[in-house]
Amino acid sequence: MSARAGELTRRPGGGALRWAAVVGFIAEREVRLRLSQGMVGYGWTFVVPLIWIGGLVLSFDYLGRAPTVLTDTASFVASGMIGYVVFRQTVTAMTRAPSHHRHVLGWEGIRAGDIFIAAALIEALNAMLLLGLIRGLLALYDPASAQIADVLGALNGLGLAWALGTGFGILAARTMGLSESARRLIPLALRPLFWISGIFFTAAELPARLLALFIWNPLLHVTEVLRSGYLEQYQTDIARPLFPLGVAGACLLIAALLPAPEDR
Repeated sequence: MSARAGELTRRPGGGALRWAAVVGFIAEREVRLRLSQGMVGYGWTFVVPLIWIGGLVLSFDYLGRAPTVLTDTASFVASGMIGYVVFRQTVTAMTRAPSHHRHVLGWEGIRAGDIFIAAALIEALNAMLLLGLIRGLLALYDPASAQIADVLGALNGLGLAWALGTGFGILAARTMGLSESARRLIPLALRPLFWISGIFFTAAELPARLLALFIWNPLLHVTEVLRSGYLEQYQTDIARPLFPLGVAGACLLIAALLPAPEDR
């Protein structure tokens, strides 16, 4: 154990203060790991979503597809994409966190849960920065499109995406730690979500039969909530915010029943 880690885990002032110090130590270590490839490497966290959004906007224009909502294509695509991006990046962070910090796992006062919490906090900050960056770039594209109709509503959708990514990501990390097959299958299982999460369409556009199927995708609810907050011209009557929260909670409950790395 490093001298600093030992000092943190023995810090006086109560268990809560020691726990906060441990989580802060891990979060700082996580940021240093991400910056080890330089600011350009860490910058891909924000550049890749922007490339996706730009590519989709060009695809909409090339195919002559106009949004069904009275707004510009860039705002429509961005309001649908950001929730999916936050979810996927949070899942990725959760699944990578145990291997990133395997050398400190088991040190006095450091458990797997602390590692997940530190990574989740960093992703929450990244989500806020990404929303601000997208808003700023849209302002350059069209100043009117940068206005968020309901900031609290958009943040609610962003929080749902983050919570769902955290819950599913922790369950995925625990499962992947137990099974090599799960390590290969989980990333493959997530890929179809890109197409059925409401990035290219709204729930109101779906035929009744498809809606009855897609409504079980918690990411569709996330997208609907976020888009309703982002766009003044769109309000959903289909989304149920408690559904993705319930799925996230169920994932955390199942993950808690699985053996943690330090227990094996």
